[in-house]
Amino acid sequence: MATSVRLQTIFRYGIFASLALILCWMLEYFAGFHTKTIGYDIYTECISSIFFFAIILLGIKKNRLADPTYATSVRTGLLITCCAAVLFALFMTGYLKFINPAFSDNQIAHERDQLIQEGVPDDILIQKVNALRLEYGNGALLIRTFFRTLLEGSAGTFLALAFFRPKKTPGKQTSSHPV
Repeated sequence: MATSVRLQTIFRYGIFASLALILCWMLEYFAGFHTKTIGYDIYTECISSIFFFAIILLGIKKNRLADPTYATSVRTGLLITCCAAVLFALFMTGYLKFINPAFSDNQIAHERDQLIQEGVPDDILIQKVNALRLEYGNGALLIRTFFRTLLEGSAGTFLALAFFRPKKTPGKQTSSHPV
């Protein structure tokens, strides 16, 4: 029964974490950070990361009540992160296909305009724009979104565990003196 409660907590907080990321992403979209004023979304990414870390922390804290070991806490945080990464990547698939199909083109146009303002020669500009097409392709964006969410969540897990002291498992005491 304790395992099913822990799994329910992991899935619940994984869904909450992905919903926080989705909500922040949609706020960026409606604020025009993906269409008009590209380049200011770094601030909202920081806010979404804080919410993401907080939800991971709450999920770990909830599961620590049932099993207070460090290993369980790490496992809980990483599983919440995996759940959130899968759900957010699924959202991004729909976002790039239905909600904002011009996202990649807008990002490339913004980067190209910056390169033109810097006075980059035409031949180098063409090479850089072609590289940007690979970087901002839908497949590359989905892969980057998934792994970035995993990385941020893993970092958030270990950051959250810095707030908790690991409990010693009963019966496992180590001695610093060799026998």
